[in-house]
Amino acid sequence: MLYVADQEKTAISEVRPALGFYVSVAALKLKRNCRVLDLTKELPELNPFVRESIGWHVEIRGLLNSLGEEMSRPLERADDKRLYVPCRRLADYIHRNHYDGIRYPSALNPGGSSIVFFDPGIADVMTAKLVKITEVNFEYEPDEEPRLADPLQAFST
Repeated sequence: MLYVADQEKTAISEVRPALGFYVSVAALKLKRNCRVLDLTKELPELNPFVRESIGWHVEIRGLLNSLGEEMSRPLERADDKRLYVPCRRLADYIHRNHYDGIRYPSALNPGGSSIVFFDPGIADVMTAKLVKITEVNFEYEPDEEPRLADPLQAFST
């Protein structure tokens, strides 16, 4: 698989580099026209008066919207990889139905999106550069259930 992004900042954000790290960024050119399932936008509502089997379409719409949300969720170190099996199976099904990839929202760069192409050889590298990470921003919220009685205890030697 080939993972790409629509913006340089999104590509860099998705690899979660630390301050001072270097990241290689490349511009790619697709070798052919591609069919990509776009999950960055909510799928349109269906008109029940012009469609047969509306229940099936509603279920598919909900499933694809959920897939987009799940794909954009960043992996955490403690995640059980088995939880991603349903997502992977759905992606395999999309691939078997003649799609070249799936576009989904980036959770690490809001407004950006990522695309996973099923064929890693679908694009050629046009240009590449090395960038140094000079700033990392963190946003956080307090944990509702503190894990330590004394927060300074974590820093004592």
